[in-house]
Amino acid sequence: MSDSQQSGTDTGYIFSRPHVTQATKTLKTGVTWVDNTQEGVMVSENPDGPWHQATFLSHGTTLGDVALCEMTDPDGDTT
Repeated sequence: MSDSQQSGTDTGYIFSRPHVTQATKTLKTGVTWVDNTQEGVMVSENPDGPWHQATFLSHGTTLGDVALCEMTDPDGDTT
């Protein structure tokens, strides 16, 4: 068993595209709400880990009231 498996930690890299703005809206309070997404790839140094060569899609707003981060492993399983 590797050190990362014993300690529950892992190391690796995330390669991501820039945030893409999907929509903006100015609320009655004058605050501007921005809806954005970001895509990328995670490469874990632990080939047995759940994030080894996984893709990700994050979706959220500048107000922080909605957020989603979905990972898909090479087998097509999502979390």
